[in-house]
Amino acid sequence: MLKSILSILLVLPSFLIVAQNPGNVGTPNLTAWFKPDALPLGNVTAWTTTLSSIGGVTVTDATAPYPQATNTPLGNVSNYNTTLYFNANSNANLQSLQNTASINLLTNNSPGAQGTFFCAYYFPSGNPTANNHFMLYNNTPHAIQFRNLGVTGRLAIGLAATNSTNATRNWTERYSPAIISYKGNRSTATSMSAYQNDLLFNTTTASQSSGSTGLYFGTFPGNATAPYNGYLHEFIFYNRDLTALEMIKVHTYLAIKYGATLDNFGGGAQGDYVATNGTTIWDASFYPTYHKNVIGIGRDDSQALLQKQSHAFDDNYRLYISNLAATNVSNTGAFISDISYVTCGQLDAAGCGTVASNAEAPAGIQSRIADEWKVTNTNFTQNFNVDLKLDTCQNPGAFVGNINFANLKLLVDSDDGNFVNATAFDQTSGITFSYANGFITVAGISNAIVPLNSTRYFTLAYNRPIVYFTGNDSICEGDSSAITINIIDATGPINVDYSDGSFTTTLTNVVNGDQIYLGPNVTTTYTVLGSANFMDCCGASNDSVFVLTVNPTPIVVANASSLTICDGDSSQLTGSGAATYTWDNGVTNGDFVNPSTTTIYTVTGTSVFGCVDSSTVTVTVNPTPVVTANTDNNNFCIGEAVTLSGNGATTYIWNNGVINNVAFTPTSTATYLVAGANAFNCVDTASITITVNQLPTVQANASSLGVCVGQSVTVTGSGTTFYVWDNGVVDGIPFVPAATATYNVVGTDVNGCENTDNVTIVVFPVDNFYLGPDTTICPQDGIVLTANKAFASYLWNNGFTGPQINVNDNGTFILTVTDDNGCTYTDNQTVTLGEDCFHTLFIPNSFTPNGDEFNRYFRTTGDNIGRFEIRIYDRWGELMFVSYDINQHWDGSFGGKICPQGTYTYYVIYTTNSGTDEKLKLHGHVSLFR
Repeated sequence: MLKSILSILLVLPSFLIVAQNPGNVGTPNLTAWFKPDALPLGNVTAWTTTLSSIGGVTVTDATAPYPQATNTPLGNVSNYNTTLYFNANSNANLQSLQNTASINLLTNNSPGAQGTFFCAYYFPSGNPTANNHFMLYNNTPHAIQFRNLGVTGRLAIGLAATNSTNATRNWTERYSPAIISYKGNRSTATSMSAYQNDLLFNTTTASQSSGSTGLYFGTFPGNATAPYNGYLHEFIFYNRDLTALEMIKVHTYLAIKYGATLDNFGGGAQGDYVATNGTTIWDASFYPTYHKNVIGIGRDDSQALLQKQSHAFDDNYRLYISNLAATNVSNTGAFISDISYVTCGQLDAAGCGTVASNAEAPAGIQSRIADEWKVTNTNFTQNFNVDLKLDTCQNPGAFVGNINFANLKLLVDSDDGNFVNATAFDQTSGITFSYANGFITVAGISNAIVPLNSTRYFTLAYNRPIVYFTGNDSICEGDSSAITINIIDATGPINVDYSDGSFTTTLTNVVNGDQIYLGPNVTTTYTVLGSANFMDCCGASNDSVFVLTVNPTPIVVANASSLTICDGDSSQLTGSGAATYTWDNGVTNGDFVNPSTTTIYTVTGTSVFGCVDSSTVTVTVNPTPVVTANTDNNNFCIGEAVTLSGNGATTYIWNNGVINNVAFTPTSTATYLVAGANAFNCVDTASITITVNQLPTVQANASSLGVCVGQSVTVTGSGTTFYVWDNGVVDGIPFVPAATATYNVVGTDVNGCENTDNVTIVVFPVDNFYLGPDTTICPQDGIVLTANKAFASYLWNNGFTGPQINVNDNGTFILTVTDDNGCTYTDNQTVTLGEDCFHTLFIPNSFTPNGDEFNRYFRTTGDNIGRFEIRIYDRWGELMFVSYDINQHWDGSFGGKICPQGTYTYYVIYTTNSGTDEKLKLHGHVSLFR
């Protein structure tokens, strides 16, 4: 959805005639110049043309989020100048500047239509969409659709009935500062000319512009993938076709300002940079190998260009006046002259020395970096500065260090970039060197070095004396070595830097032959710092390396195979940790010794490097104990526990898994051995035999294995001589078990050995049954009495032996049953005859509803009547009366009127209170008299 509509603001055309304008190509045809220089930093809600011959044009963003005006974008992608940043732009969170009015900026749809368009921008790689719209302009049928489609960009113009290859040009996106422009119309295959960084590109696809009327930066209204994510620097519109020279001037303006390198592919004048007065400030065809990362600083008042500092897009070198600042506008320097420029390009080679670059150097120069720069001075009469990125080559990206600026040289060649005949400038020539964060700064480059209106070539060189260490290169730990400092190519005292890999040490006022003492704790490589890891990685390095090996003092250990021995034993003595060993007391390494008393032995060990250490070991001689094996009883039954104990020592170890003084259960007669050790671990042994008797076989018996509740049983044991039962049972004495249980017996034989057995006596559960509760019956109904479960046999008190009997008289009926286990059980039920076993029902055969007090109602009466229903019909079958209450009467009326005299038919359905639900029916006639 469009976010806002703003009007076109009008300004007086007379003002435009003298106004500053891009390339100074004129203002009458300049319809819109959007440049961000004056925008407040932060949220951009509106952007108005700096200059417009049709009146001021404003695009707005009505709602957050907004594009951001910034002059310090990441990586200074706008060359220290202000730019608009569209970040995380999406249709859901749209950042877009828009004007929905019809604006006549240019024409491009038909033959003869004219217009020229420029845009300077930076499009980062890895954008979230592949349809980023830089700009959409539509004043039907004239239009521009300017967007990125991933690796390809597309510029499409005009609105017509069909797509056309005449209307579209595609370019390959380089993801670096860029300028896209075009002029002409879509009428023929050659009537439109499109440029990428001033180079004509002709790749085409059948397409054209489309979309809503108006001017839109950062989106295509209604397109789901249109939001732009990147930087937009400037937009310029003309309503005429600029000439080739005018195009170059505007391209030069944008390239210098935003750090874009104009493309010189094809040679000749292609890629030249031209000032507003027509002066060529960079000749691309003059040694074109330097046409890489072309940047410039300059002042050109007619187009409001005041670029005080610039840098290569990859920031490998910088060009500036005064002091480099965070932004171009905050640089405090000033240009002396209008239309004055310094432009620079490079080979873009290594930022360190190579074999080839070191060979191409004037006499007396040891090393120079491989990268070279071409610089052109145009009417520039003051000093400028450059920052040059150095590299270690061996470790790309690492910072160099330990630079003696007195040894730095700026090599300047005046003709062809061959530095064999270059002039070397150093800090005595008026320039100064400094180093920070990987960059050498060369400050104060004057016309003496790069003359006015000339082109020169320069690079960096470095000279340093050769220094190296000599001396004893091997010591033992704790010792030191006298090191001699050797210096070549130095006429007086110098400072010497050397590094141990962690720290750098500076020795001052050193002359050849001076000595220092080094005593590191570990083997250390000392690097005497020359130009290695600075400018010279591939030629002869000025660094030298001295390795001082620190041999370890051996850690000698005197070893004894047994540090403590018992009287009469021996121990072997050996040394470890060295190469050779010498013992005292006449011992040879590896000998066995058997001292009679405690003795100290000393060994001295020597390593293969001659380093010495010593150690001692004490062999202690201890007495041997006298051990006995003991127990409280030697005769046991199998399964019983026995405890064995040793005596005469401190600790004891038994065989067969026995633990001293811990009970265990032997399985058979056996002899047990014990080894006892005293406090000195000297050992003696003893033995003892334990006899194990087998257990007797015991049998548990019962007079019956199953009894009914209340019956007795007798249990007896067999197989031994004495028996003890659990649960209070006595062997051979009858008892009545209360419930099913297992009875255990312990039998003891003549050896006192016991064994057990058991027998289970089952007490059959009570198999209760139930005849039911006492009941009352009517004689005519009767009742069936039956047991509630099945049994083996039945006996009623009336002699009947079946499971059930029929009863229709009162009395008590007793049933005795026998179950499958032979156990008997009894239950009874009393039957009583009920008093309400008979019913009566009276229905009258006539009544006289004549108003007197006699027989005026049809009344039914009865005893022991349950449910009741009566219906009375006249002779035509019409229902006159219905009732469900035996006590309700009929007054002989129907519908509120007394029925006529006559005979009426009744039907009765009822039940009795005898306990059944049988329905009884009656019907008859009743006479109604008046």
